[in-house]
Amino acid sequence: MSQLVRWFMKGFFWGPPSHKRVAWLGGLAGLVVVALPLVIAVFGKGGHPLFLLALAFAGLAETGWAVELLPRRQIMLAGWGRVARWLCAIVGLALAAISTLAQLAPVWFAGIVAFGALLLIFEMGPGGFANRP
Repeated sequence: MSQLVRWFMKGFFWGPPSHKRVAWLGGLAGLVVVALPLVIAVFGKGGHPLFLLALAFAGLAETGWAVELLPRRQIMLAGWGRVARWLCAIVGLALAAISTLAQLAPVWFAGIVAFGALLLIFEMGPGGFANRP
């Protein structure tokens, strides 16, 4: 196994789900954030699709906390779930940054989404707080 692969797998704490209490709160909060673009699209003034996607990906990253609630024997699924939630946060940050720079959404709202996604990247990334036993 290469050094990069070992760092990658170790950094994401490729172990059993942690069952941290914050996983419930994070998972539920993520569901609210995932629902927000749908509510904006249906009941709001529409919103630009790129910004709504940024919001959806940031919500998926937050919903990814639910992977920590899997049964303890689901080690591989938990590891890939941690990688997926980190990648969702990266995509959410990129789309929110583009939305901010292109002024596709109110700057304060796109900025909040971008900042939140950035925090999720650091929190959920290799060696981050969320990936420690």
